[in-house]
Amino acid sequence: MRGLAFRVVGFGVSLLLTGFAAGAATISVTTTADEFGTNAGECSLREAVQAANTNAAFGGCKAGSPGKDSVRLPSGRFLLTLGGSGDDTNAEGDLDIIEDLVIMGGKAPASKKLEDGLKTPDRIEPESVIESAIGAPDVLGDGDRVLHVDPGGASGTVNITLMKVAVVGGDLSCDGIDCIAGGAGIDQEGNGDLVLSRVLVARNTVSCTGVDCGADPGDNADAGAIRGIGDGTLRLDRTTLIDNRAECRALDCGAGHGAIFWGQDNLNDNDAPLIQWDNVRIENNTSFCGGDRCDSNEPIEMTAAEIRVNRAFIGRNRSECREANPLVPPANDDDHCNSQEILASDADDEDLWRQVQFAYNVCACEGYDCDSTEILDLGGGGDSTIDGMTIIGNTLECTGDECGTDEVFDSFGLGPGGIMRFRNVSFLNNLQTCSGYKCDTDEVIDGSFGGDINEWQNVVVKGNRQICHGEECDLDEIIDSAVGGGKVSSVKNLVVTDNQQLCIGNGCVFQEFIDTWSGDDVTIDRVRVTNNQAICRGDGCILDEMMDSIVGSQRLDIRDFVLADNTRRCEGDNCVRFRGVWEVIRSPDLSVRGIVVAGNRVECRGSGCAPLEGPGQILAFESATGEVSKLVVIDNVIECIGSDCTGTDIAGVRIDDSDLEISKATIENNRIDGSGAGIANGGAEGPGTLVLIKSKVRGNIAGTDGGGIFNPAGADLTLRKVDVVSNSADGQGGGIFNEGTLSISGGKIEDNDPDDCVNSGGGTGC
Repeated sequence: MRGLAFRVVGFGVSLLLTGFAAGAATISVTTTADEFGTNAGECSLREAVQAANTNAAFGGCKAGSPGKDSVRLPSGRFLLTLGGSGDDTNAEGDLDIIEDLVIMGGKAPASKKLEDGLKTPDRIEPESVIESAIGAPDVLGDGDRVLHVDPGGASGTVNITLMKVAVVGGDLSCDGIDCIAGGAGIDQEGNGDLVLSRVLVARNTVSCTGVDCGADPGDNADAGAIRGIGDGTLRLDRTTLIDNRAECRALDCGAGHGAIFWGQDNLNDNDAPLIQWDNVRIENNTSFCGGDRCDSNEPIEMTAAEIRVNRAFIGRNRSECREANPLVPPANDDDHCNSQEILASDADDEDLWRQVQFAYNVCACEGYDCDSTEILDLGGGGDSTIDGMTIIGNTLECTGDECGTDEVFDSFGLGPGGIMRFRNVSFLNNLQTCSGYKCDTDEVIDGSFGGDINEWQNVVVKGNRQICHGEECDLDEIIDSAVGGGKVSSVKNLVVTDNQQLCIGNGCVFQEFIDTWSGDDVTIDRVRVTNNQAICRGDGCILDEMMDSIVGSQRLDIRDFVLADNTRRCEGDNCVRFRGVWEVIRSPDLSVRGIVVAGNRVECRGSGCAPLEGPGQILAFESATGEVSKLVVIDNVIECIGSDCTGTDIAGVRIDDSDLEISKATIENNRIDGSGAGIANGGAEGPGTLVLIKSKVRGNIAGTDGGGIFNPAGADLTLRKVDVVSNSADGQGGGIFNEGTLSISGGKIEDNDPDDCVNSGGGTGC
């Protein structure tokens, strides 16, 4: 039934237009002039609204009825010119609507395909245009809104439907401490529904100039295009919101929301509204603040019981804050400006997003200690499904000391029992950039899901960049906690490729390409992490792993995982290298069939480089029990290219306090600074128990002992039909360095340098 909700949107709108209560009137507008009881021979739009409000004849319009009246417009431009702002009786300024009403335009709206290279909804351009003409054309904030529904919420519930019309030119402002102007295009102040079908909402602006103006935290805020602060439903069907703006220029002000603010008054309220979109285009809307310690707020913010979005383009919108004195340090931690998300939603019940594109949006801040928050923040406590979403070419940027950029995509926070499905999603060519001392960039994707079932399927993360120009910058993960905390977590068909982390400055800190995936029962199937780069061009940088943990607390099943041709490099002196390529795979019930770790490079190209604390490795199994087959670890390099480098316990494949059977493995041509360039059968947690079957350990180079295999004290190693050939070590045991228990049957151990197999200490078996 969820899919059906989208197919019936247009039909539902038709019912709203035709299924009126008995006796509802249809009032036909006959003039484009803005009149209010001055010409009995013509019916103006304002007079038609008044006749519907009062259920009595007015001007040249026939009487409305107690039912849901309909106002019909011919094609044309309906300029609202009477009086000024501040009137709520419909006599002047905006149109004040206090009873249920449908306003229908003339001919079907024209549509225009924009040449943006994406499959996006048409831009709607109706022929019936309702435009505010109050105030001087070039003076910001001296006009009025266009449509004012249920002023002050006095009527409680006023349901409005607009069809085939444009709502244009609202120019609303307030000036005073804590003032809130409202919505410039359409302002719904009661608990009624708002339905827009084939509607254009364009070039509406809301502004404020008083201290603390523009927004109450969590309760109420300005909006350029549409504002609703009650319990009503918002439905948008084949609708375009374009070139709307919210701004403020005052101390501690909140700029409001450039496009939509809906339902925030009912955060976590069981009566919170439904949001439903179908074929919607939201483009070139801006939230801007230009005062100290100000917030730009989101161009789109929605709080609802349920959110249903089908086919939408949200592109070229901006959330922006610019401090007047960006180089002046703040007096306290709260003294900075913030540019908020492009879209923020909070669904208490369910989120469902299908065929949605977020493209070329910009979230930017300029100021000391400013923050540029997410492009997309989809929070909520109910079940969530994303099926078909492209997030492409968006920019998060900050300029100023100690500034920060948050995630491109922020996570759903599901409660117990929740279900998260993340399918057919692409993150392409997004940019996070910061310029300044101690600035930071957060994750491209922060997906810390907390429900019982968490699924990723057919996800592409490609060509994204995190760039910092400054000292002591901090660059977070490409993907953080993609699937975590659930009873059942799965990843299927994930591609992470051609992404870049770059810092030009000293003392930068790099996090992993991918952080922890975890759950009770975890399945990983067909994953490609390839050709990603983390490069520091400065001294004293710190780089963490390429891959962090994959943990199944009860069961972990990995199939066809490729981690290849990735680079982590420091091009300066005194850098601190990370512990390894892939930190850990952990589970008491582990099943692996097909892991390839190939061509990855960890390099420090300077003098005085040192490792992070603790052991490092190309790949580690920690506290794991189970079977591994078709493991390929080839051509990986962890090394320091420079003078006065400090070595560490770096290994190839580390079996750390694990009991594993590995078969059909190829571990070849890996080069490390430590011991066990092929395999180290032990680690910080304790020695390992390993049975290696029908495998090849060949051409590996260790900086200390055990070029092919290092078997430490207390470890138990069994080799069955295993070739250990042509490995080398700078210390002992070019083939095998053994301090534990070793059993060999079949296979070849030959051509290793300086020797094939060496027992040391209490080791037995060579």
